[in-house]
Amino acid sequence: MSHLHIPGGVECLEDIVYKRVHDGAGGFMEMKLDLYRAAGRAPGRAPLLMLVHGGCWCHQTKREGLPAWYMHFMGRETLLEDGWLVASVEYRKYPEGSPFPDQLYDCCDAFRFLARHAEEYGVDTNNFFIVGASAGGYAAAMLACERARWRDAENAPELADVDFDIAAAASCSGVLDIPRCVTEAERKAEANGDGRFRYCLQCLLSPERLHDPDVQREASPRTYLSPACAPCMVVCGTADTFVPCGQALDTGACARSLGLDWPELLVSGAEHNFNPASADTPTVPDARSVYAAVRDFMRAHVR
Repeated sequence: MSHLHIPGGVECLEDIVYKRVHDGAGGFMEMKLDLYRAAGRAPGRAPLLMLVHGGCWCHQTKREGLPAWYMHFMGRETLLEDGWLVASVEYRKYPEGSPFPDQLYDCCDAFRFLARHAEEYGVDTNNFFIVGASAGGYAAAMLACERARWRDAENAPELADVDFDIAAAASCSGVLDIPRCVTEAERKAEANGDGRFRYCLQCLLSPERLHDPDVQREASPRTYLSPACAPCMVVCGTADTFVPCGQALDTGACARSLGLDWPELLVSGAEHNFNPASADTPTVPDARSVYAAVRDFMRAHVR
């Protein structure tokens, strides 16, 4: 499943421009999001769930990957039964944009835009939630841990005075501890390491900064763990050969040692993004149950 199917009774406000950024060639690029809501919904404000797609920081769109999966499994429940709003955000990816932290600027500015236009779209700004998968899971964890420094005052001056808070997050198959991922033997970002993973980290950090330990720490969600972090569910597959599950579980354990609400959900037999590692063995829990657990975690943190 790669492309999004909109459930009946749901309408989509497509390609809402939340900011314009310099494109590096003397022009501008429009950054867009899609907003889903129950068709004909009554006036009033509702919680907003932002979905952040993955794609190794270099591909996929706001209608692929996580947005398609979540909408398939939980779209009807979230949009029609719970009455929430769902936003799917586009962010800059390599090579169209700059590396870290531009993708975090974009996610934060999408929230700021929706906060600025809360009355127009019916958004309850006390209840902002974020769920991401893979590269999006990284962004979700990062915004749960830290958001104040990811302000894009240069490219979004009209949003510079807008603040927002995260009620809860979920990071699915996300990179949470970059230094550990780089140094683990089977994950080395070296010529003799995992070429796929090395390329993805280059798309995030840039090839020039890949081995800079200060940049690795600055770009790592684990660096920002503190008692002030928002609740965040950590979901990972036990058979993930792409993003090591251990680094996510250890980050979650560190968060819980600080008194944070960071539960873990292990998906047995699951590869990256919860695909079955074997055609003969189903994952436990199955994909629908995973996304139901994510939905329930968000529900539990409505303010």
